[in-house]
Amino acid sequence: MGRFRRRRAFAALNDAKRVEWHEAIKSGEHMTWIDVTDSAVKIGLGALIAGGFSFVVARLTQRAEYVKRRRDLIEKVMDMMNDFDKIYRHQKALFETLLSPAGSGGESGWADNKEYEDEFKLLDEKLRVAFEKFADASGILLLLGETDAESALDDYASAAHEWYDPELTEMIALPPAQLKKIRDKIDDKRTELMARMSDAYRKF
Repeated sequence: MGRFRRRRAFAALNDAKRVEWHEAIKSGEHMTWIDVTDSAVKIGLGALIAGGFSFVVARLTQRAEYVKRRRDLIEKVMDMMNDFDKIYRHQKALFETLLSPAGSGGESGWADNKEYEDEFKLLDEKLRVAFEKFADASGILLLLGETDAESALDDYASAAHEWYDPELTEMIALPPAQLKKIRDKIDDKRTELMARMSDAYRKF
């Protein structure tokens, strides 16, 4: 009889513990492994999303900075070429003016216009300085991987040297058709260079 009473007492105690446990779960005092796993997944997923978002933002920012820097360098090359072109066109206009009867005062105009001849030679010196920047421009384009633009730059420089290299007296002695061919070649090579530079600028 005593054993039976003890068993009933233990059973009643276990029932009370189970009720207490379930009540504790309902009230949030204890968490099951499912609750722990669910919370961990939510926290991990949130961290993953936040980390992924930060990574994407960082990459986009880095890419935007690279594109800006790249375009700044290309614009620098374009400024160098535009500076050179302005000097060349100034000298070309002066040369054509002095070759004309109105500018030369006759067929031997250069000897009669020492002031303009000196200006031509001054522009020659400016062209020489501008030519030195071609090496800088070439290095920038190669650094950016723009081999097509660099090749077009080299062709433009070669064409421009056909105008720059001859002495003044040699240029005067050239037939008009040959002078025109040189000028047209310079214009064509510059147009090609600007096209390649435009392609490089619009990348990314």
